Amino acid sequence: RDYHCVINLCISFPIFYYFINTKFKTNKFINYISSVTLTVYIVHQSPGFFKYLWYNIYHFEKFIYSKYYFLLIIFIPVSLYFICILLEVFRKKFIKPIIQKTFMYKWGLKYIENFYFGLGYK
Repeated sequence: RDYHCVINLCISFPIFYYFINTKFKTNKFINYISSVTLTVYIVHQSPGFFKYLWYNIYHFEKFIYSKYYFLLIIFIPVSLYFICILLEVFRKKFIKPIIQKTFMYKWGLKYIENFYFGLGYK
């Protein structure tokens, strides 16, 4: 509902896609965690899920002024990353193969390739 979310998302996509192929050769764990970052960003900031996540799942308003606030600062990012890793594994293993077989996916991929090849990118 907030127009700033759409603008932030549009600005953040190029940043994520710039770093998507950047790999740290020595640390596979960091590479895997960083590959889930876009999923975490979309899940925790999407307007449709924002209020439900922060107020119904994490109950953020109950803990923001409590003495356990510092635990919340540690727990939320770790649990959110873990949940998003599970979602990403599920998506890659079950949903992605199904989507890649659909007509719309093949048409969209061909359309995007034709568009970029038309601009001179190879």
